[in-house]
Amino acid sequence: MAIDRHIIRYTDFPFPSKRYLPGEDIHPSKHPSGDHMPKCRFNSISFGVQTWRDSDRYLYAIDLFNYGYWWETHEVLEGIWREIGPKTPTGLFIQGFIQIAAALIKKTQTFHRGAGRLSEKGLSKIRLQSGVFLGIDVSVFSEDTASFLAGKKPAPIIILNTRTIT
Repeated sequence: MAIDRHIIRYTDFPFPSKRYLPGEDIHPSKHPSGDHMPKCRFNSISFGVQTWRDSDRYLYAIDLFNYGYWWETHEVLEGIWREIGPKTPTGLFIQGFIQIAAALIKKTQTFHRGAGRLSEKGLSKIRLQSGVFLGIDVSVFSEDTASFLAGKKPAPIIILNTRTIT
């Protein structure tokens, strides 16, 4: 999967040497060369609706997503999701984001049924919010994701709106 993106980066953390695709590569935790993800020294900001702009982990997850590192996006977001509480409104949004990243992996692997199920679950959680939430325009992200999964548009890109409160 070649993704040529010339978009803003929100961090300067390095990307992994390659995108992991489940079932097509050795799982990163089992790879003999060691850890798949670069060692990043993230700040210790507690993640939330007021602090997301300052969260290195979250901003790095956005970078990974925008450049097609969807499995890696999931890995970074999972730590945030566990920290904030999976059943909170913010936790549900992050869980939806994780499910969308997984759906995009399934789509590129031509597992359309799995992509459809995951995207429905993810989009339903994302759409619990409206307007701009955690810097993401919910309606634009939802529409771009659905259009990609339907084969009508390229993969979605998130351009953060940093001027909003949530």
